[in-house]
Amino acid sequence: MKVDSWLVLSSKSIKDAMSLLNAAGTQVLFVVDGSGKLVGSLSDGDIRRALLKNNGLDTRIVDVMNPRPAVIGQREPKGPARVRLRRAGVRFAPVLDPAGLIVDVFAAYPETAEALDKATQETSVVLMAGGEGLRLRPLTETCPKPMLPVGGRPILQTIVESVAGFGFSKFFISVNYKKDQIQNHFKDGKHFGVDIQYLTESSSLGTAGALGLLPKPIQSPVVVMNGDLLTSVDIGRMLAFHLERKNTITIGVRDYEVQVPYGVVRTDSFGVVRVEEKPIQRFQINAGIYILEPMVLDWINGSDRIDMTTLIDQAIEKSCRVDSYLINEYWLDIGRMEDFEQAQKDFSTVFSNLS
Repeated sequence: MKVDSWLVLSSKSIKDAMSLLNAAGTQVLFVVDGSGKLVGSLSDGDIRRALLKNNGLDTRIVDVMNPRPAVIGQREPKGPARVRLRRAGVRFAPVLDPAGLIVDVFAAYPETAEALDKATQETSVVLMAGGEGLRLRPLTETCPKPMLPVGGRPILQTIVESVAGFGFSKFFISVNYKKDQIQNHFKDGKHFGVDIQYLTESSSLGTAGALGLLPKPIQSPVVVMNGDLLTSVDIGRMLAFHLERKNTITIGVRDYEVQVPYGVVRTDSFGVVRVEEKPIQRFQINAGIYILEPMVLDWINGSDRIDMTTLIDQAIEKSCRVDSYLINEYWLDIGRMEDFEQAQKDFSTVFSNLS
């Protein structure tokens, strides 16, 4: 792809950038000024976040871009540069000449493109959809939570179509509560361009037990995702990270902030050290998306209840490589009524690509 197809002028609008991203088939553009010098980058995630903050389509790119993108010097050794980008979770970076002009675009994962395409075709996606959704009653008294309509379609349908958009086609859906509604809607998946099989839980098996019902043998990684999530995360990119790091389990995580509503008094053995007014505590929370190597499935018998947290603890105890993958894209766990209402507001902006 020519360098020009990756560039957008800082004076352009979000609407202009969306058209360029669609035409180029990329997920990031590099923002340049009138002289062609790099001033920032703009990803599809940046655009979604801007729109969710009520910025209009006419908002200037320069107001919502990332002003400090990762870059590669023209004379920088490519091996160390590739390692640096991968550690930062960056797939593409502009190559700059001494004058700050973009002369090329550097791919951090050039050798994995074909392998990743093959991996996505072989990787199974398991969607956990057997829960009762007690916190969303009365809505879930007659409808399983994954089938609740958001944006005019079931939550689970949005998940299937979004993940399929990244090249995945082999799906398993774990079902239990009001399973007929799910099976009657999706059938074998052909109508959605995928293959769907069902893992039927006769009783609740926890957040990981249904994985023991997968047909054997499984020889490729397995993506596991809760059936009540709305997210625009690139599952293919997460899989590339999992393969590159040679992880046994990769856990999708999300940054989460909690503000203490009071002044916090810090003390030591001598007395008060300082007072922090309403400090913010930052955590990384479990986002309900995982990638597992096939060996992990051997630890699950398909009849006993087991939660994903227990499975992760077992992997750590066995000294397996367990790593986290930070999700910066849109993500919403629809567990409460207020989450359900927020999802209705967000849908048209975040999932405008779904017909």
